[in-house]
Amino acid sequence: MTQQLDDVRKQIAGESAQEAKVAQQFSNIEQELARTTDEQQRKQLEQARDEYKRAVASAGTPDQQLRQRESEIAASLQSEQSVLNELNDKLNAIERLLEPAQPAAVK
Repeated sequence: MTQQLDDVRKQIAGESAQEAKVAQQFSNIEQELARTTDEQQRKQLEQARDEYKRAVASAGTPDQQLRQRESEIAASLQSEQSVLNELNDKLNAIERLLEPAQPAAVK
């Protein structure tokens, strides 16, 4: 389960990096549009800008799904850790009960 959580977190980091890259490219296109006077180049940049807008708009959904998955796995991991802690506490209690009986059994 820890591995699953690590994998999801790596995917989130990858998605975030990709989103940052797309946002930077979008910004570059916007700056180029502001400077360009050539009509042909302007149309190409506007098309590219529109494509990046769609990419940015659709990029939010996988990220949200990954973050939800991360929360689910983290909650499951925490629950499993609680169960493990309870079992360890019970085992320790049993060991403490057995310790006084062991020296008597040796005699």
